[in-house]
Amino acid sequence: MNTDCLLLIPVKSLHSGKSRLGPVFSAAFRRKLNEEFLLHMLGIAAEWPGMDKTVIVSPCEDVLRIAQRHGAQTLRQPLDSASEGLNAALSFALATLRAKSAGDILIVPCDLPEASVADLHAMVSHGNGGSEGRRLVIAADQSGTGTNGLFLPAEHLPDFHFGPNSNQRHREMAIARGLPFMNVVIPGLSRDIDTPSDYYEWRRAVLPMAVAVDDADSSRSRCAAISQEEPQET
Repeated sequence: MNTDCLLLIPVKSLHSGKSRLGPVFSAAFRRKLNEEFLLHMLGIAAEWPGMDKTVIVSPCEDVLRIAQRHGAQTLRQPLDSASEGLNAALSFALATLRAKSAGDILIVPCDLPEASVADLHAMVSHGNGGSEGRRLVIAADQSGTGTNGLFLPAEHLPDFHFGPNSNQRHREMAIARGLPFMNVVIPGLSRDIDTPSDYYEWRRAVLPMAVAVDDADSSRSRCAAISQEEPQET
């Protein structure tokens, strides 16, 4: 396993992240969920590649504080680019790290609750292996249209196209730039949590029992996995 690889994790804001969950879950619940996702990824990073090779990029002071407390490197995304989203955050981070002569970089988002160290190893192995030599690796989400991971060899200088149809757009970018690439499906990296249905499907997958709950306050019915750590939010 390449120990020179940096792990780069972009994180939006603990407070405003996961806004598409807003119609169902309260701001307090979303903040708690965002922090749990961050801690999960920091726990993986502690095993590999280690906190000294883990970089968190975010405009959020709370995110940076938690990352620093766990020993990760941090990059504070300029506030003037924070509104431009994930692509701006990654472009800023990549330019900063390349200026410091960073080698290979593995990018994974923060909201991958099923991710494991083995999944990160698989990304790096795909990037370093094969008869075609080193290559960009694009990890697809469960729909096949999104991107839930990118392995960037040190010699590659891509740009980023996260958003609708990002998987295809990243492949088209690689072709246009003449970068060898591989599109992969890694189960632990395929499930991200963006919408209420994503959340419920994940909870059903990790808990054996799910029930329909009538939400009297909002006059809606929704499925919610029953767990002591999951309050019923409105």
